[in-house]
Formats: sequence, structure tokens, C-alpha cells
Amino acid sequence: MSAIIEDALSKLHGSPISDAESDVESVQEERFEKREPLLPGETSILRVVHVHLSRRRYNPNIDGFTFEYDDCSERTAGDASDWLDAKTLALEPGEHIVEVQQKFSQYRPNHLVAVRLRTTRDRLLPAGRDARNFRDRDAMKAPAGETIQAWTWNPSRFRLAALVTRAVAAEAPPTLFRLAATAAGDKMRAEKRACEETGAAEAATLREDFERSIADVYGRARDTLEASEEARRVRELETQLAFAARALHARRSALRAEADASREALRVEYDAGRRAQRADRKRKLDELHDEHQNSAVGGALTLAGSTPLALCRDCSGRFDPRRLAKRRRCVVAGCSSRDNNCGCGVTPCGRCNAPVCAAHASQHEAACEDEARERCGYMPDEDYLQTGVCCGSDLRGRTKYECFYCSTVICGQCHEICDGCDAVWCNACLKMNSGVGESCCRGCSFHRDLWV
Repeated sequence: MSAIIEDALSKLHGSPISDAESDVESVQEERFEKREPLLPGETSILRVVHVHLSRRRYNPNIDGFTFEYDDCSERTAGDASDWLDAKTLALEPGEHIVEVQQKFSQYRPNHLVAVRLRTTRDRLLPAGRDARNFRDRDAMKAPAGETIQAWTWNPSRFRLAALVTRAVAAEAPPTLFRLAATAAGDKMRAEKRACEETGAAEAATLREDFERSIADVYGRARDTLEASEEARRVRELETQLAFAARALHARRSALRAEADASREALRVEYDAGRRAQRADRKRKLDELHDEHQNSAVGGALTLAGSTPLALCRDCSGRFDPRRLAKRRRCVVAGCSSRDNNCGCGVTPCGRCNAPVCAAHASQHEAACEDEARERCGYMPDEDYLQTGVCCGSDLRGRTKYECFYCSTVICGQCHEICDGCDAVWCNACLKMNSGVGESCCRGCSFHRDLWV
């Protein structure tokens, strides 16, 4: 079937009434006015505790808590604004909290990372990044005969401050009036549920009949349109258009091949002219630089006590090649930039900080990638050679050492050994972590304050 006919037929369809239109009344009935959360009363019973966990990768602490009560009231402690990583601890009916166990970070002793709640039914409800190995000295218990309803937060120390408890009231036996009211409520809810199910079934049947009728009407219209004289003429014209398009594509391919051949001939001619133009420009620049160099030397000789100066080929500035700093000279031996460049065209290597000109950048990169790995001070993780604190000497054929802290490859002169565990420290890590000659590495257990 042609695309034009299919497009016309696609317009002959109808859709039943939308869910939004059919359920307007039910949506209106379900709307309710938003109100601010109520504070818990004296008889409120804690039912749910939400633990808000921090999403910071390097600081996985607990930011705060949200307490929900049986009367829909809420209470917060700490920062309870982030709900994406909140952990929910739900209590069963008649269950209460009698103990809150805390766990703090071993790197930041004042930061709370996990909690565990003990209930009256001896259930343990954990929450946190590592909710294991809790210590009894960090636990907070409710007095005898009381239960925990909430707790306060210490914002300066990132831990619990105090418990909010209340006495457990004895549950009185239900009265005859309460039993009758409960039974009546159950009966009304059952009758309402049955009425809703019957109404939903009737509405579904009515909607199916309506949609079936709409589909029959538009189906007959589509059949009539497809068998019409207009549809037959469209199919004939589309056949003629297909043959014409095929001939057009063949003509386009022939013209494209002819144009490609002409372009290739022009490309060869352009490349030859471009090479000749570059050679002529280089010759002119060399002649002009020699002329300028002679003028600069002649001008310097006319000054009392002056020395001949060189002229930079790139920026045309005067400089004395004998006084040029080492960081402004290309490290490649025999490079002409040492005599005709003031250093404006020299940049440091990103791996070994060696100065390299633009002409030898690719050559130095190929050699540096292999040689830097065999030099003192090479950092494999960063692919960088730290020559400021290490000697940078060639380690091929020599004993190599590896810093346990940063994995830097070093020689026998650029490291120290820990007296407590024989771990190797490079010079860079020695400056960053003080305490040479002490047991200060990750393998020891009596210098935890230096761990990172």
C-alpha cells in the first residue's frame, strides 16, 4: 500500500474518551487540602523512623532523622531535607524502641555513620553504611518502664544528644461499644468495596462496547477510502514516480563520477603548487632573517661594551644565546632553535617537564613515553615524572623501589624506610607525611591519626 494512502487512512481513526475525562469526578473526590505536619502529642506512639544518609562519596555520614507517629504527626532531628537515600525503619503494632546503638567513623570519631534500634520484641533494625560491630559504650537506653519516642541531634558533634522517652501505658481491654463500632465499620467498608467493584465492572463493560463501536465505524470508512478511484490514481502515479526516481539516481551517479575525477586532477595540481609556494616562502623567510640578524649584530657592535645579539626567528626579538636559560632551550641535541629562538616556541613536556620545541614535540613524546617509565620519580597512576623531589636518573640495570603510598618508582637514594614495618616512602610522600623514623604507615596499628 502506498505511503499517501496509508497517511490518509491513518487519519480515519477515533479514540475513546480519555481516562482524565472519564475519571474527572473520581479525581475531584480524591483531592485534599495540603496541611503542615502536626507535632506529636503526649499520647502519640512512634511507628516509623526514617534515617537520612549523606550522599557525599567521601563522607558517608548520617545527616538526620524523621519520626512518624500513629496520629500522622512528624518530628525531625538534624538535617532531614534529603530523602533520596533515606532508610525506613518500621515498627510493628505494639512494638516500641528501648535502645539506640550508635557507630562512629574510625577516621572521624565524632561522625555518626550507622545506627541500630532494639525493640521490645528483641528485634534489631539497622541503618547506615556499615551497620556492624556496634560497641555497648556508644548505646543509649531508655529507663525501665519507658520507651524511646524520639531523640535530639547535636549539630556540632554529628551525633545523638539526648533521648525523648515516655512511660508505656497498659493497654485496657476493648469495651463492648468499641467492639460494636469496629464491627459496624468493617461491615460498611465491605459493602462499599463490593459496590465499587460492581461499578468498576459495569463501567469496564460499557467502555468496551463504546470502543468496539468506534473501531467498526472507522474501519468501514478506511475500507471505502482504500477502494476509491482516488486511491487507484495515487497508486499509478507513485509507480511512475518510482521509475523516474530510478533514472534520476543513475544520472546522478554518472555526474558524480565525472566530478570526482576532475576534483582529483585539481587536487594533484594544488598539492604541487602548495609545495612550491611553501619552499619559496621558507627561502624568503631565511633570507629576511639573515638580513635582520646582520642588522642586529651591526647595531650592537656600535654600542660601547655591548655584545652581538641574536634575532628570534619567531617573534623577531633580540636575545643573547649564551645567556639563554636552560628551560628555554630544546632538549633535543643539535636543535636549531637554540641559536635562532629566544624560547617563545619552547614548551615543557607534560610528562617529564623537559623543554621541547614544536618541531621536535612528536619525536620527544615517542621517546619520553618509554624512557620515563624507567626513570626515578615516575608515577604510573598519573603518568608523570616528578623531577622536583626525585633525581630522575635512569633505573635500567639498577635496583628499583616502589613507594607504598603513591606507587612511585624510585632509586636507592630517593627514599626512606619506615622503622616500624619496613615500608618504603618516596621523597614526595615524606614531605607530605611527617614522622620519618617512626611507625607511620598503613601496615601499623599505632599511628591511625596519620592514615588517609
